[in-house]
Amino acid sequence: MIMGVMNVTPDSFSPLSRVSTAKEAFEKAQQFLDSGMDILDIGAESTRPGFIPISTEIELERLLPVLDLVARLPIPISIDTRNPVVMEKVMAYSPLIVNDTGGLEDPEFLLLMKKYNNLLGVVMHGAGSGVSKRKKDNGQSIVSSVSDYLQSRLREITEAGIAPERLLFDPGIGFGKNTTENIHLIKHIQELIPGLPVLLGVSRKKFLGEITREENPEERDPQTLAVMAYVFDKVSIFRVHDVKGAVAFRKTLHAISKGTIHDGP
Repeated sequence: MIMGVMNVTPDSFSPLSRVSTAKEAFEKAQQFLDSGMDILDIGAESTRPGFIPISTEIELERLLPVLDLVARLPIPISIDTRNPVVMEKVMAYSPLIVNDTGGLEDPEFLLLMKKYNNLLGVVMHGAGSGVSKRKKDNGQSIVSSVSDYLQSRLREITEAGIAPERLLFDPGIGFGKNTTENIHLIKHIQELIPGLPVLLGVSRKKFLGEITREENPEERDPQTLAVMAYVFDKVSIFRVHDVKGAVAFRKTLHAISKGTIHDGP
């Protein structure tokens, strides 16, 4: 599935993903829907490297007017937030997914998932997941370190009473990892959490620019599609900025693999 990125922020790393008004957000969401997007991921706090955390009040001031309009569209919505108070407030709009860069480590997120049994959760390996210390102290590879973290979170969350079928797993590409580590995670992505769905967010990220010496995030969509091509049958959800391009890529790949442009027999 294709998850489109919408940032209700003034400082997210990709300027073209930003929206500043609810009307602009609605129009962008409609464009994504028309392009064939499956899920819309809305975030009101940037988590770019070196980001400055914002208050609950500011995050809600940005999110709520957007949701008032966008939630009217027939699109499953994911909320990109690290704040369970914010998530509780926006449950009035019946979002499908809580996308937490903190790996759902805050127990309040699990309480929310118990309260709302249709809510899915993304378990992401973020910059604060202790990967650097484990590598330094134990000489552990990035692949085994991230896998250990995701597996441990799976155990802890299921022991708390959340069914594994309600979880998606994100290796956190670009979060506390250098370019070589990001590449190794992508190359071995099927080893991280076998048998469970992976959400991958590599779209326009800095490491893609370092590979091709492209400084402008908006010019990194071809690199994003190259990663999609490599892991297409190993990933359940691709989180992207260029929805139209990603959907066209998916459609073309499916047509070639099936030998026809028609969905039916």
